[in-house]
Amino acid sequence: MNDDFKRSLGQRIREARLSAGLTQSALAEKADVSTNHISAIERGASDTKTEHFAKIVQALGVSADFLLFGDTSKEDSDKLIRAVKMASRVCDAESLSKYIIAGMDFLEKKER
Repeated sequence: MNDDFKRSLGQRIREARLSAGLTQSALAEKADVSTNHISAIERGASDTKTEHFAKIVQALGVSADFLLFGDTSKEDSDKLIRAVKMASRVCDAESLSKYIIAGMDFLEKKER
């Protein structure tokens, strides 16, 4: 991982942790990782496994997109929230898969 990216990711994780009112120890406990690991990530001294990153995202209650790339536009967030709400009302798997594919297409277009 690029050092600048690791530092930026660490800063965003720290900001999200502080906004959530969590200590490094509390976040570590919620994410099932060590406090030293959280500290190293926040300092940009270490990266993390995908499974640990996912647990950190869940523990902080923020989007992975925010932690990885920084501030996301409100419009994009609103579209994703609407897509999730629509998907939660769907009963059949075929329709649900269409919403998921549409969401993935949206994210891919956003990256370009």
